This record gives sequence, structure tokens and C-alpha cells, in this order.
Amino acid sequence: MNIDPLSSSGGPINRAHGSNHRNLEAPNQHEAGRDSISVERSMRIGFAMDQIPEIRPEVVERGRQLLADPNYPGAEITHRIASLIIPFD
Repeated sequence: MNIDPLSSSGGPINRAHGSNHRNLEAPNQHEAGRDSISVERSMRIGFAMDQIPEIRPEVVERGRQLLADPNYPGAEITHRIASLIIPFD
């Protein structure tokens, strides 16, 4: 009895899907193209992320302005946050 799923017998490995060892040897061109596009896209995203500074001065300045504002965050935002913590009407 041969139990090696990659044997040279050519018999089906998974009868439900009808796949055999030949299907596992190399992906078809459509699948290979999709993988290379995914890798290229990931590399472009990584490069774009590397271009964004970790500390953005304009965001830090906006935070400082909000911190200095005695009316921030305001009654409406405070009420909305409070309703998330303790639901009430």
C-alpha cells in the first residue's frame, strides 16, 4: 500500500476535489501572476510607509492647540464619550 501523497502513481490525493500530485508541482500562470502582483504591491506599500515620518510636526502642533483650549473637547463630545462608557438617555 502506497500512502505517499506525492507518489508517482498519479492517483488522486483528494478525491473530493479530484486533485492529484501534478496539480501541486507548479502553480498555473494566472496564480503565479497574482502572487507577483501581490508582492510588488506589498513592496510599494512598504516603500510608501517608509516615506511617512513617524512624528508629524503638524499633528503635534494640532494636539498642543487642542490641549491649550479650555473648551476642548466640548460638551457634545464629552456626552458622546460618556454614553459609550455608561449608556444613558
